[in-house]
Amino acid sequence: MSNFLATTLPHTSMNTLNLIAEAFSYPFFVRALYVGGIISVAGAMLGIYVVLRRESLMGHTIADISFLGIAIGLALGMNLDLITTLVAALAAIAIAILQNTGRFSSDSVLAFTAEVSLAVAIFIISRLHGYRVDLLQYLFGDILGISSSDVVVSLALIPAILIILFFARKKLLQVTFNQELAISAGTNVPLYNTLFTMLVALTIAVGIKIIGIILIAAFLIIPANIAKVFARSFRETAILAVLSAILATTMGLIVSYVLDIPSGAMIVMSLGGMLLLAMGIKGLFCR
Repeated sequence: MSNFLATTLPHTSMNTLNLIAEAFSYPFFVRALYVGGIISVAGAMLGIYVVLRRESLMGHTIADISFLGIAIGLALGMNLDLITTLVAALAAIAIAILQNTGRFSSDSVLAFTAEVSLAVAIFIISRLHGYRVDLLQYLFGDILGISSSDVVVSLALIPAILIILFFARKKLLQVTFNQELAISAGTNVPLYNTLFTMLVALTIAVGIKIIGIILIAAFLIIPANIAKVFARSFRETAILAVLSAILATTMGLIVSYVLDIPSGAMIVMSLGGMLLLAMGIKGLFCR
């Protein structure tokens, strides 16, 4: 038995290492790393505000609306990336308008918008015929689906989102912590709420090819919560959230390739494992 393990385990390890090395030789995998890495940064940074605003439903809502965009694109034979981004952006404006009216609570707006969008998407898809590989890709994430144009769009759009987020950070924090105080200070609260929702919508629209519609909300929420375990300031929270998101994305993509399973599942599972590990370390050594 010991001889069997001695010969089998190194052989298995070498095969795994060879598969990992092989992955980095393929353009589609390198493209997935580029896109996943840059989306990790934007998702982690926006996720901090999502957690602070107690709007964890936002990721699910925008994801469901993106699903509606995909359904419309499939039904009309349109470019799925373009229609998804357009629908997500328009929905972000609509959500912000509904929230700013004050007639409904923020959570209620997110909840009923998500449910209605999902219902309409299911109705549209139920009328389609045939097996849709592209639909499964958007639902669960797929590194094979990342094209050169996706890299170009990500490298153009995500840095712009991060730049806007950087310059708007003080106003966004004002609005996040105390809207009444922000109004008294002259901050245009509806504008910054709309801006924030738009940034989240665009990031999700770009990221769903890798993470998938079903799991992308976790990609916004978990890195910020990992950071909260150890961070003592907003700066530390941002650094730890970004690092955890990048690490989980890289690990998830590698394991996704080696095991041939959806990339979104592995990325979110990696994040979940990191959160449990962080909580365990905190409990054992940081009492």
